Amino acid sequence: MKLGVSGRIISAFAAVIVAFAAAIALSAGAQAGVLSALDQVQRDEEWARTWLRLASAVREQYIHQAHTIVRGDRTHLEHYFLASDAARAELSKARASAPLEDLPHLERIFEAAVQLDLVFRHQIVPGIEAQDWAKVRAEHERAEAAVEEIVSRVSLLEAASTDRVERARAAAAAKVRFARGLTLGLFAVAVGLAALVGAFVVRSVVRPLRRLGEGARRVGEGDLTTRIGLGTKDELGELSARFDEMAARLKEDRERLLAAEKLASLGRLAAGVAHELNNPLTVVLGYARLLQKSAPAQLARDLRVIGEEVTRCQQIVSELLSLAREGQHQRCEPIDLGSLAGEVVRRQESGALEGAAARVEVALPALPMRGDPDRLTQVVANLLRNAQQAAGEKGHVRLSGRAAHGSVELCVEDDGPGLPPEARSRLFEPFFTTKPQGVGLGLAVSLAIAQGHLGTIEADNLPQGGARFILRLPAGGPR
Repeated sequence: MKLGVSGRIISAFAAVIVAFAAAIALSAGAQAGVLSALDQVQRDEEWARTWLRLASAVREQYIHQAHTIVRGDRTHLEHYFLASDAARAELSKARASAPLEDLPHLERIFEAAVQLDLVFRHQIVPGIEAQDWAKVRAEHERAEAAVEEIVSRVSLLEAASTDRVERARAAAAAKVRFARGLTLGLFAVAVGLAALVGAFVVRSVVRPLRRLGEGARRVGEGDLTTRIGLGTKDELGELSARFDEMAARLKEDRERLLAAEKLASLGRLAAGVAHELNNPLTVVLGYARLLQKSAPAQLARDLRVIGEEVTRCQQIVSELLSLAREGQHQRCEPIDLGSLAGEVVRRQESGALEGAAARVEVALPALPMRGDPDRLTQVVANLLRNAQQAAGEKGHVRLSGRAAHGSVELCVEDDGPGLPPEARSRLFEPFFTTKPQGVGLGLAVSLAIAQGHLGTIEADNLPQGGARFILRLPAGGPR
């Protein structure tokens, strides 16, 4: 399913928002990793300081122990007890939250510290008080071994902490670099995607809107041949199609109005002239027929020619009057256009209509509609007469029709020479004709009658030769 313009724009901006959100989320995750690494560095540095404090407290404790032995009295015992309590406190704090890999060393330090304190309190101090220096020296050696154990273990812990600090700092630096690169890369991708979305919006929305605006401007200036022709399946494509249809209808309406104005002008002229011509033409025709009855043969032939030409002039005046009164006093009653056309053919075959004797083939179904039967008879007679004259005496004319989608169509085809290309655009203009004897009012009158019924007449050439005229009328008739 193709998305419309609104769906595509929403999807594009949603993609930009998702890209920026992903960039922010990944960047935040990377920053959290950096903070975690820095926290680890801080914890490892704190452990390194803890081991330093523990080593310092043990050394302080041993120094006061040594002073007590050297002086041989109890003057430094109070300082020793304070240093012993400080060392024990540091050791307890370290044991409570030390890393797992440090616990074996801490246990050994704790055992050595307990041994150091027990030796001093229960062996060395009583030996000093008893002046048993041999015992004091022997126990002092045991205390020195405990101190060396403690110092050795603390040194190992310090080295391990220092190593962890370096590794944590290296990991933090790597995460900082990764976070910086990831952030810059993601935001570059997001900005690039935003640029692509901008280009997409320009191509999918801005440019079509510009074309629509330019087309509207040209139509406003009177160029009704303008077509947008976006050809897309979205809202703008639909708007473009409706715009093109509107321009085409405006062009057709303007052409129809211009043709109607021409016919109206011609009709006003015809209305003023036809009545003035009819009376003298009738008089001339009457006298010609009267004189023809008693005239010699040569004169009678001349008078007959005069009568024929006067009759032709009367036909021209009649057609001019048809143009003049088109659209006035038009009836609208139920009729069958198929039956009406069949009746016109029968009248032609019986000689009621003049014209060439081309054979007419009728294949007409029922074509029910509403309209003026007299004027539609005139249209069918004009189209049939033109087709017979174009086909000639040995030609063929075919009438067919169909009813579909609320309209009826009557198709008149002949096998004559067809319509000349230079004449097709002027067929329905008044006084334009391709016949040597024609006046050029029949098709103009027929089109005016068809348009009065809200219909039209279309003309084109057949592939196999000949011409085709299609009378298309709404079944509901004019309102």
